[in-house]
Amino acid sequence: MYFGFHEMFNKIQFTLGQNGSYGTLTWGYSKGAGNWGTVTVTDGTSKFSQNGSVTLTPPSDWAIDTVNSFANMFWLRVSAANVTTQAKCLQAIINPCFFCVLQNPKYTESPDIWDYTLYELTLPQVENPNANW
Repeated sequence: MYFGFHEMFNKIQFTLGQNGSYGTLTWGYSKGAGNWGTVTVTDGTSKFSQNGSVTLTPPSDWAIDTVNSFANMFWLRVSAANVTTQAKCLQAIINPCFFCVLQNPKYTESPDIWDYTLYELTLPQVENPNANW
């Protein structure tokens, strides 16, 4: 499964309609030009067996890329060693963060914390038939 956003993010909150049962999960991030790295996450969903958040420290070499014709996004992906029961995701909320904005070199000044507004992007689950990793 892929998650993309036009800014770096450090948290995805999942609301499940059906809990899943998965083997080892491997999380990756886009490094640009079709290259991927692995990233360690804190998995509050216990491998999608309950509602919760997945958090990470944004990698310093996280770069925008294109996945399935969706361009110019920072991507996170997850794959499972095996699946006993597939989770049904009702909602995934991506939370950009102040820390991530400061890491992005396109910003030359730190935004004023009082002017910073948190916002959310809600994504429905979409199967990826082109996944080959």
